[in-house]
Amino acid sequence: MAAIDTVCQRIRDTGRDVQLHLAPVGLGPAGERTVYRIVQEAVTNAARHSTGGTIEVTLEPALQGTSGAGPRPESPVAAGTAGQGTADQGTADQGWVVLTVRNPSPNQQPGQVRRPGGRGLLNMRERARLAGGDLTWTTGPDEFEVRATLPVAVGHPAPTALPPDGNSR
Repeated sequence: MAAIDTVCQRIRDTGRDVQLHLAPVGLGPAGERTVYRIVQEAVTNAARHSTGGTIEVTLEPALQGTSGAGPRPESPVAAGTAGQGTADQGTADQGWVVLTVRNPSPNQQPGQVRRPGGRGLLNMRERARLAGGDLTWTTGPDEFEVRATLPVAVGHPAPTALPPDGNSR
C-alpha cells in the first residue's frame, strides 16, 4: 500500500491535508491495484474540485450490516436489509473491505449546476464492479464521499452478496 501513500503525498505537496487510515486487510496484488486506482482518482478529484479542508482516505474490513455500499440487487440479502446497523455495530466480514474517500463538498454556489464531462466517478464505479464490488458517491451540504466495497479476493469468485447497507448518515 506504499503506492497509496505516494499518490497522497503528491496531493499533500500541493498544500492539501490528506489523512490516511489504512488497516491491514490482506488484499492481493489485484485488490491493491484496484484500491490504488480508486484512491488515485478520488483524491485527484477532491484536490481539483474542492478547496481547503482535509481529504480523508480510509481502508478497513467491512462490518456485516455496516458496509455502506449495499447488496447487489440479485443477492439474497438485498430485500429488506438495507439501512440497518450503524457505523459502530457489526462484526468484521472477512470477505470484504470498504474504501472511503471523504472531502469537503465541491465549491459550488447554491443552485449552480456542474458541467458534465468528467468520467472519473463512472470509471471508478466500473473498476469496482470489475473487481466484484460496488462504488457509490454521495454529496452532502459539507462533504463529498466516495465509498467502494470490494471483495478481499479480487480476481477470485466474489462472495455471493455484499454485506447489507448500514450507512449511518
